Amino acid sequence: MTFFRHAAIVFSVVLPVMLASPVMAETVDVAACRTADSYNEPDATVKACDRVVASPTATNTEKAYAQFKRGESFYWVKRPELAIPALDAALKLDPDLNEAYLRRGWARFRTGQLAATARDFSDFLSREPDSSEAYSALGAFAFDVGGSRENALHAYERGLEINPDDFLTRLNLTLLFACRECDVKRAVAEFDRILSADRAEVAKVRYYGRRNKDDFDFYAYVVHTRARFYSDVLMYREALADADWLVAQYPALAKSYDLRADLYSDTDNHVAALADAEAALALDRFAVESPRIRLNSFLRLGRYAELLSESEKLINAGTWDQTTPYAYFYRAYVHKHFGRYDEAFHDMAEAVASDNWLARAVSSHMIKRGFLREELREAYRGPRPDTSIKEFQNGLQACVVDPECLI
Repeated sequence: MTFFRHAAIVFSVVLPVMLASPVMAETVDVAACRTADSYNEPDATVKACDRVVASPTATNTEKAYAQFKRGESFYWVKRPELAIPALDAALKLDPDLNEAYLRRGWARFRTGQLAATARDFSDFLSREPDSSEAYSALGAFAFDVGGSRENALHAYERGLEINPDDFLTRLNLTLLFACRECDVKRAVAEFDRILSADRAEVAKVRYYGRRNKDDFDFYAYVVHTRARFYSDVLMYREALADADWLVAQYPALAKSYDLRADLYSDTDNHVAALADAEAALALDRFAVESPRIRLNSFLRLGRYAELLSESEKLINAGTWDQTTPYAYFYRAYVHKHFGRYDEAFHDMAEAVASDNWLARAVSSHMIKRGFLREELREAYRGPRPDTSIKEFQNGLQACVVDPECLI
């Protein structure tokens, strides 16, 4: 037998065997997806879980969990509209993936799909009746959608009976008491209960709205929330202590300084307020409160040239944001100070027409000074005060000229 004939026989035998054998598909690292941190490392989680979803060797159960992790990742970066289809896919593959009902409920809640939210929360509760997270979700829904403080309180308390160390549920309960007209002592006690727990354990809690892993952990988030509460109830010494702690713990985070600048401004320490506002803006030019606080500090320190310059920079920036009405508001003070009453009136009218909070504050001041009738007080407490009516405009014009008004 020649070599070529022998080779042909061997090949004819081997070829059918090769064709009948399954092609070895590349295996995918399912564990890398399952153990990925969707809260702190959302991008890496999506990449790892995308590979599982696309893999021909992954089971439906594995793909379902991968879709769930993708949905969680999108949710934590505040993209609930992307989270929902991933969670839909997860539940289609595995209807018994209970935690996907809760996460999809929260994603639907964030996108205003309230009826669907209620169904998902109810489904999760029926599947996990001993979950404190289920009652936390029901409490938030009862308060934010139904407006029922009583139902929310009942749900939160039931959740805390199940798990007294559910710190997110306890914070939600705390906020029901955290206002001047509410139970201040109870709020203080509940804040203290969270913050007296082991910091490392509290810090593990995940919360919606965290910008990235360098942002406040949950413990610091609670401290920040408590500082705002202390400010609202005029407990400034305690609020400043919390703000000092945040600056010490998060010196590279603008909102630590932003908060303290606001507190210094409220307590008339305008030199310190200006310093912290500038520190915040050096770290993040989009710091929420600091542009306004900086303008207010210039006014209170009598630095009118800088106030005018900074106000005009903001007005002429070419973009309109939440700071722009305040730029008009503070420029009006400069015009008033130098006797340019027409310009002051124009700027103040623009400010109050553009910002409802300013409209309420200025109208309250005008009523107090006698430039608006007392009978209008309730009307100007509403969500959208009408500053265009003739009586308001006339009162504002007189107020701008009066040396005792808007000082």
